[in-house]
Amino acid sequence: MTQDNLAYLHLVEIGRADLDDRIRALWPSALVVTPTFARPGDVTKADAANAWLRCGADVIAFGRGFLANPNFVERLRVGAPFNAPASHGLYGGDHRGYTDYPTLE
Repeated sequence: MTQDNLAYLHLVEIGRADLDDRIRALWPSALVVTPTFARPGDVTKADAANAWLRCGADVIAFGRGFLANPNFVERLRVGAPFNAPASHGLYGGDHRGYTDYPTLE
């Protein structure tokens, strides 16, 4: 399989800017980046913008941070605090960890 058969590459940052830069240089097509953050749920507009600028990403993905915040985009827009993802229920189990996080009032 060549890259011509792939729609995009998804990079989950590990805190190695040199590696991220090398991957971007070698990958000419769409790049999705999940930025690393100091603490789960610790996401800001600046973090997203920095990941986008740093890696030349086409799309920024937030994974667990998005799952834990049903109104993620609104929280990002107004600068509201984020719920930290709970370790129970993520990617398995029942509805807990998907539908039981508080929303903004």
